[in-house]
Amino acid sequence: MLLGRGNDADTQGLVTEPIARLGLQQHVVLPGYLREPDYSAALRSLDVFLFLVPGSDGTCRAVREAMAFGAPVVATARGILPELLAARRPGEVPGVVCDEEPLALSRELVAMLRDDDVRAARGAAALRRTALDMDPVRAARQTLALYERLLAAGPQPMA
Repeated sequence: MLLGRGNDADTQGLVTEPIARLGLQQHVVLPGYLREPDYSAALRSLDVFLFLVPGSDGTCRAVREAMAFGAPVVATARGILPELLAARRPGEVPGVVCDEEPLALSRELVAMLRDDDVRAARGAAALRRTALDMDPVRAARQTLALYERLLAAGPQPMA
């Protein structure tokens, strides 16, 4: 399944034509850009989430959303992706960052799809990562605490 949308020329040249040329039409689902609740349902259905490049804002929101649904991630080493997928706690590996080459990406995808235990462990790590490190309520509380500390310290001289 390929979620999202690109411009028509890229979609035709990089997606639709290769799928047709390889005879994969019956194996590839192209729902395009989805809105809720269809987007969450699509993420929930994934075994592995492949992400190639950060979007225009660079935050890789789609990766974070997939992780929040327990999808392990295979990604390139662009932008914030290595940091998002790096182990932060022992045994917590929510995904894999690999070279930006079709063979490397396909090797990681196939390896994860063939190993139910690794895929389940990485999916659980992805879910745990979002619960512990990406909770918006926790982030708001930490921001508030920072502002309270700064206000309590009073004005500081400019360096």
